[in-house]
Amino acid sequence: MIGSNELFPIVRDYNIARGRFITEQEIKRGTPVAVLGSDLATNLFGSVDPLGQRVRVKDLSFQIIGIMKPKGSFLGSNQDDLMLVPLSTVSGRLTGRTSPFGIELTFISISAKDRDQMSAAKTQITNLLRLRHKIVTDDDFVVRSQDEALSIIGAVTGALTIMLVRSLEFPC
Repeated sequence: MIGSNELFPIVRDYNIARGRFITEQEIKRGTPVAVLGSDLATNLFGSVDPLGQRVRVKDLSFQIIGIMKPKGSFLGSNQDDLMLVPLSTVSGRLTGRTSPFGIELTFISISAKDRDQMSAAKTQITNLLRLRHKIVTDDDFVVRSQDEALSIIGAVTGALTIMLVRSLEFPC
């Protein structure tokens, strides 16, 4: 389950197959609605149309308002096995993590207008988070572009491949 705002499909390049996405009004109200990834919809409902059906998480019943188009896997993670709900619903009604300073977040996805503005966007995001977190020295967050994340994963995968090859060459 991912707590989201109405911009998730734009920022993450997801498309609705059927139904609709979460609205700004539903986010403001903390409405218990959900949009399912295509695989999760099939796993939960089989051949039954999930639109209008309900899914229970803890003590809260979510009405299914949309189904996403298949997106496939990315870095070993199935992007079609997800349930998107209003961020305010997750924080206020499921986790209870609210504060006078806003909703506690563990991950933020942001999209720059184009690749040429990526560096400027990273700098602006870093500066804003430093101000909000009142940071003067070491950051308590990390801002990475998709290219940087892929590079890190490539380095880790390369190191694991070298370790595997060495263990095959020199059996214990």
